[in-house]
Amino acid sequence: MSFEERKKLLVIAGSDNYPKLVIEGARDNGVEHIEVIAFKGETNSKNINEADIVHWMRVGQLQLLLDRIAETKINELMMVGQISPKNVFSVKLDKKMKTLIHSLPILNAHTIFSSIVKEIEGIGVEVIPAHSYIDKLMPISGVLTNRPLTKNEENDTAIGVDFIKANSSFDVGQTVAIKSGYIVAVEAMEGTNKTIQRAGKVAGSGATIVKVPKEDHNFKFDIPVVGPSTIQAMVKAKATCISLKQKKALIFDFDKTIKIANNHNIAILVME
Repeated sequence: MSFEERKKLLVIAGSDNYPKLVIEGARDNGVEHIEVIAFKGETNSKNINEADIVHWMRVGQLQLLLDRIAETKINELMMVGQISPKNVFSVKLDKKMKTLIHSLPILNAHTIFSSIVKEIEGIGVEVIPAHSYIDKLMPISGVLTNRPLTKNEENDTAIGVDFIKANSSFDVGQTVAIKSGYIVAVEAMEGTNKTIQRAGKVAGSGATIVKVPKEDHNFKFDIPVVGPSTIQAMVKAKATCISLKQKKALIFDFDKTIKIANNHNIAILVME
């Protein structure tokens, strides 16, 4: 790859402020030209307004996506921000996307997005990890808050980690809530915050949250993310701690996230 090509980046942008942070991080690392492929109903325009060029389309248009990527002539691409998996059931898919979906023996976010990555790489574009340019947002191991985990929280964390590892092939459970040895909520398609909310309704106060990637996780399109909204969801659910994996998670708006946790006596652990 030439020096000029390394100065360019193409971002496929989903929801939340993840694309904004990536664009800022790429600029800080010397990327001069950034183009974004954004999705109507998913991407917030305010989070991509620092891009040089934005290409709008709708979810489900795989052939158009590949055409747009090729037209940019940019050889380095990132996939960042969530695209809701429920769109598989609610949007109109083009012929190429339908063919891809029907070819998969198991249908889940991992198989779908892994296949899309292969399609993109098949046209000669490198898909780089979703934490590229923002490694500084990946915390080192240790307790990040004023208090460490209690013994019960440590035990529940170990159960959550084992559960996620054992169920990796199903692509569920990146977030798991445990209380007193019982698994009370497992993330499927609804997302982390709703899983935490459900844990509060099911188990009441005192749940432990574990958010770690599954075995053989593909970091080209997904990495566990925690931020202020995660901790606020825990406050509402009266959950008491959350555990992450070192170099396998991002913490957005770090200072605010830790402040909210400390204000509500919530422990945050980053495991080695």
